[in-house]
Amino acid sequence: TEQSPTKGANPLKPLFSDVGNPQKTSDKLMFALVSCKFPSSYDEDQALAGHPTVFMKILHYVLFFSSNNVKNYLYSRHIDPDTIHLNDYKFMERIFFICINLLGIKPRIQIHQFFKYGFAEQKMMMCVDTIHRVKKLSKEIGIRTQLTSSRKMIVRSSSLAGTRFQ
Repeated sequence: TEQSPTKGANPLKPLFSDVGNPQKTSDKLMFALVSCKFPSSYDEDQALAGHPTVFMKILHYVLFFSSNNVKNYLYSRHIDPDTIHLNDYKFMERIFFICINLLGIKPRIQIHQFFKYGFAEQKMMMCVDTIHRVKKLSKEIGIRTQLTSSRKMIVRSSSLAGTRFQ
């Protein structure tokens, strides 16, 4: 007996399960903000309305203040430290550049949509994706730094001179 196409697991569900429910997406964002120790309050009403400044504050903190490892990584990739002082549009141009080219994130929104009210879920997911990627990158950089410094501390014994362990 064949299973009807309407029964069974939907293979597309995992691809789309994170969109379509603004409240659930807002909850994901709140959880991500707690995990990155976001110091400000999260105005959920403004976020659900798609107010751009809510999301700019989050992206500002996450990229430039939540992780020294990531901040230094960005600066080493020629991101100007004065990026945080740019006007809103130029700041977001840099954020989109960073997300796409340095973090490998494809925002689900275009920059002109970012500054409009609405598109709340796309803005929330951009923030959630950025928080997750920054946390992962920070951990990767920390591990790499730790490995590099531990390799420098290994001192080979002179008693091994002339052996295959040299």
